[in-house]
Amino acid sequence: VMVGGNVKTATDASIGGVALNQINQLHFDLAFIGMNGVDDGYYTTPDMEEGAVKRAILENAKQTYVLVDSSKIGQTCFAKVAPLKRAIVITSQGHELLQVIKEKTEVI
Repeated sequence: VMVGGNVKTATDASIGGVALNQINQLHFDLAFIGMNGVDDGYYTTPDMEEGAVKRAILENAKQTYVLVDSSKIGQTCFAKVAPLKRAIVITSQGHELLQVIKEKTEVI
């Protein structure tokens, strides 16, 4: 599904009120989203509008998987998206902080 709204050219993400309105009218069985930061408590992103869209996707999905590489683990960005327990983390590489994250959510 591709939603409307403004497109953030740096990330090709749909953002803004139109995107949020459309997402809030949908239901997802599964959602796969990227994050800029995964710290010991939250998924985060540097852009508040992009964070609002990611949060809406999380809230409208039965199950959400957050896709991150090891460079995102331990990073904290400006905007909180959701607590760790709200999604399953999929990552390709190990990191010391993964043990703390595993205590709060599933890591694949």
